Amino acid sequence: MLPKLWGSKTIGAKLSWTDAENITYPPTIFIHGHELPKAYAVEDLKYVLE
Repeated sequence: MLPKLWGSKTIGAKLSWTDAENITYPPTIFIHGHELPKAYAVEDLKYVLE
């Protein structure tokens, strides 16, 4: 079941957040509060985080 707040108010809040955080494409992966650079794929994380 979807939350009661689901709708234009919630979507508007999420859009405002993505604009404020300069998130330009989904999915955006964050590691310790930093965006994973586009040069890396999620599959590369096992090498990057060693």
